[in-house]
Amino acid sequence: MKKTSLMLAVGALLYGTSGTYAMADVISIEEATQILSNLVIEPVNEPAENEDVGSILGTDPFTIPDYVTIDDSSPIYRTKMCDESFQVDGGEMAKFRVTVTFGDGGTETVDWEINPASPIQVADPPTETEFTGGWARGTGWLLAETGDTWYTTSPWVLYTDTNVTITKIRLEPINPIRNGGLSYAFDIGGKERYTEDAPEHTIGSSNGRVITMKSPPSPRPLVKFKATYSNPVYIDGHVDVAGKPHDLYGTLEIQFVNNQGNNIAIGGATAIDVVDFAYLADTDCLPVTQILATSNETGFDITLTGEGLMVVGKACDDGTTGSYAYDVPRDNLEISVPSTALTAGCCYSFTDENGSEIPLEVDGEAMSAYCR
Repeated sequence: MKKTSLMLAVGALLYGTSGTYAMADVISIEEATQILSNLVIEPVNEPAENEDVGSILGTDPFTIPDYVTIDDSSPIYRTKMCDESFQVDGGEMAKFRVTVTFGDGGTETVDWEINPASPIQVADPPTETEFTGGWARGTGWLLAETGDTWYTTSPWVLYTDTNVTITKIRLEPINPIRNGGLSYAFDIGGKERYTEDAPEHTIGSSNGRVITMKSPPSPRPLVKFKATYSNPVYIDGHVDVAGKPHDLYGTLEIQFVNNQGNNIAIGGATAIDVVDFAYLADTDCLPVTQILATSNETGFDITLTGEGLMVVGKACDDGTTGSYAYDVPRDNLEISVPSTALTAGCCYSFTDENGSEIPLEVDGEAMSAYCR
């Protein structure tokens, strides 16, 4: 994302269970690159489809399969989708949290990162490089995805090292760590078309795909699992359709099971360069405003990321208050603020147009307000 530097008037601002698997090592970038270089995606016998075919008339989510559970509690609200929100790949989604539960009950949480071995040129002549692949590198395990998550040729693939077994995977793309002011949601909408009188649930989300098993390269067996989608994401203008599930969810949890439906662990039987589990799960993009502040000798620098309205609020020990609104563009907005611009005894907070608190991070520490 291009960044635009801008000095803003001082007066405007003023008013204006984690664990590791002890028997293995964290997969290095070099190891992960080598592992994925041997991945061969078997072709599928289904017609090619564009994800945006239903963007005019809308799409109809199909019946949720029995291995999928929908949890509509704890909703999340956003004002809009990103432009071309449905064209999301593994590289774009960095960074969000991925948590696995090991066979011994321990857990490990790591960041979803860009795969640096998946570059593409985005202009002719090339002026910028983007990366289509992303991964989560853990202790004796690797989860990766390359290419548009909509297509059957772009599965999510899980690898485990010898003696490393996994019972559960939890993906939280709706909660970005630091990814250019964007967050992501799983789109489980189907492929059937509505009439013109019945638009898609979420305008701009287009077609979706509920999680489905992707056959791993032979001779690996199929893996049974149960999946839970939670944290429904509602965008302004979304439409509830009687008898049809919602389409966007911020969290996906995958639990491996046996034929009787009991929880089990998979993996650990082969070297790590063998795929243990592969699946398809479509994702869409959502803008989210985030504040990152870094202190320096004379004050601190603020980077605003995302889209939409941001309100800076001031509350002081003497009871005085103030606020100022900024319209944050899609490009990042960088602000250098001298310490003299901030009033001693005052705290500064940030909210969006709905009054919801915007995440604030100062020198790597999360906080609800910056106090002088």
